[in-house]
Amino acid sequence: MNTAQPIIRKWHPEQWLPLLALVALLAGIFGVSPAAAQSPDSVQQFGCNIRTDWPTYSVVRGDSVSRIARRFGTTTRVLIDANCLANANRIYVGQLLRVPATGGIPTPGPISNFNVGVSYQQFENGFMIWRSDNGLIWVFGNNGQLLTYPLSGYGWRYADRSVVFPPPNRYAPNNGFLKVWYNFAQVRSLIGWATTPTESGHLMNIRTVGDATSQTVVISLPDGRSANLYYSNWNYTDGSTNPITWSTGASYQQFENGYMLWRAVDGQIWVLSGLNGGSFQSFSVSQYAWLPLLPLGISDVPPAGGQAPINGFGKVWRNFPEIRRLLGWATTGEGGFTMNGTTTSPTSFTFNLHDNRAVRVSTGGWTVTSGPIVPPTPTATVTGTPVTPTPTSTPAEPRPGTTAAAFQTYENGYMLWRQDTGEIRIFYGTDGGITASYPQQNYANLPDNPVALPTPPGRVRPTSGFGKVWGNFPEVRSGLGWATAPEQGYTMTYRTVSNQQGGSSLWYSLPDGRNFIEVNRNWNFDRARLPFDETPEPRPADPVINSFTADVMQAAPGTSVTVRWETTEVAYTEFVVYDTGTNTALQYLENQPASGSTVFAIPRNISGDLRIVLTGLVPPFGDSPTPDTFERAVERELVVDVVAAAPISTPEVTVEAPAQPDVETTPEAP
Repeated sequence: MNTAQPIIRKWHPEQWLPLLALVALLAGIFGVSPAAAQSPDSVQQFGCNIRTDWPTYSVVRGDSVSRIARRFGTTTRVLIDANCLANANRIYVGQLLRVPATGGIPTPGPISNFNVGVSYQQFENGFMIWRSDNGLIWVFGNNGQLLTYPLSGYGWRYADRSVVFPPPNRYAPNNGFLKVWYNFAQVRSLIGWATTPTESGHLMNIRTVGDATSQTVVISLPDGRSANLYYSNWNYTDGSTNPITWSTGASYQQFENGYMLWRAVDGQIWVLSGLNGGSFQSFSVSQYAWLPLLPLGISDVPPAGGQAPINGFGKVWRNFPEIRRLLGWATTGEGGFTMNGTTTSPTSFTFNLHDNRAVRVSTGGWTVTSGPIVPPTPTATVTGTPVTPTPTSTPAEPRPGTTAAAFQTYENGYMLWRQDTGEIRIFYGTDGGITASYPQQNYANLPDNPVALPTPPGRVRPTSGFGKVWGNFPEVRSGLGWATAPEQGYTMTYRTVSNQQGGSSLWYSLPDGRNFIEVNRNWNFDRARLPFDETPEPRPADPVINSFTADVMQAAPGTSVTVRWETTEVAYTEFVVYDTGTNTALQYLENQPASGSTVFAIPRNISGDLRIVLTGLVPPFGDSPTPDTFERAVERELVVDVVAAAPISTPEVTVEAPAQPDVETTPEAP
């Protein structure tokens, strides 16, 4: 894929009024009023253990955590803790919650069965579905993985289809599908390109099956089949699957008792203990990139015939004692190859090793399987001795000095080659981002740029070493796009500089007079070394909503609720109040202070609960702020459970909300 770095555009609410009106209209047509749409990943606490020993319950329209707790004879606090809910006010239709199996369940939970209009599009390795009732987008991977994106998570994002160049007979999605596919790399990696040019509309049935203690969400699909939905997984009700095939550049190194593998597509390092099967462990970039290459107290003198690993392999091997015990010393240097694999489920996949043996990984272990893996696209495999091997004694960080170098600009980043080491370094982003390194032994024996696509006007086809890396590693093409100028040779100055945190950073000069500075695989222009640049304005601290509370969380129609809020680094706030029963806005409050309190009246004719959304606005960074340029930066909401008033002893009381200037209590339909 050829795509530029997404650009964050200012959010203008008037642009979304037609879309919101359409969603509300469709919701009314299909008679659906779901709970707040929210991704499962965004509502669970990190590091919390869900009560998997409890049965599941599927959230239906009109549910709240307190109502579910009462139904199953428990308390709201117990239910929140059991499901690791970070925000008890955010649950959505179809979400599976763990509930007690005992405890005096008074009545069975409601069974939901309704129809909703959807858009559907097929992709190489899955499909996407958009729900008209709440704007939710589901991404279905053929491997059984399910990703969920609420409208609030993608609706404001920017996506530019004009910079996406699909291969022949493949397509880039449109509309909301494009925003999700364009802005979330895991979606592109999971499902690939669209195989149909446009979306198609369908009427989808959503129902829950089971009883009050164990329920499953089942949806109908356009091809006539049905699917079961779980937290982040799905399968067809008939048990069929569609495996995903993939390919990536990789590095390998053999050890006394196993292998280490590095995947270019995501930077993961895989550790396979045993020479023909054993345990399997995975280390993400965030787990090892920041670790020291030479930690104190670790011997670096290998025995005869052994080698000490370097680079990322060295960081994992030296900093994790259990890996050293499992693998022993390296017996070969690093080498490059093309890894092809097939994923059949989130926990089971197969791939080829550098020696073309086929391997299956399942539930934390790996075994050699019979028969080779057939690559989806035959690609030359690196064999033999690297052209310019890097000595194991060379420090990972460059010493001060100069070297011949080559530099090339791309649509979304840069490539840099160093003659002294042969390394090609990728700098993703045009004004800062992440980096990736391709040692010479990983690309030297790969074929010249094999990409046969025509070069777009005003763009340049990479050649030589840049062409090998760009052409043979799809993740590089996807991240950088096409070159915008021919490569340029120059003499590069490089050195290690100290940073304010007491560590060190890598510094590279560029042919145009600018300089790169890199810290922990993140780079930026070293503006402190450019005296002709203006001193950048200090970036303000992140805005935060410190607290947002209500005096009551349960109230009757015709009464009122007082809310209080406190924020930091927020210029002013605004509120939108919704009736969850009709999913319509009841009241807008604009130009409110950064911290304060106010009163909201609960209408007598409200059909659901009262949802209050607080938004903090900040001035744009680097601009002279005007009222129409303030940006919505942070948001929080709470839901007041509206219950029928007791028939006796409680007189009717109406609390009027304080007068607010220029407030529309009934928003005008667009």
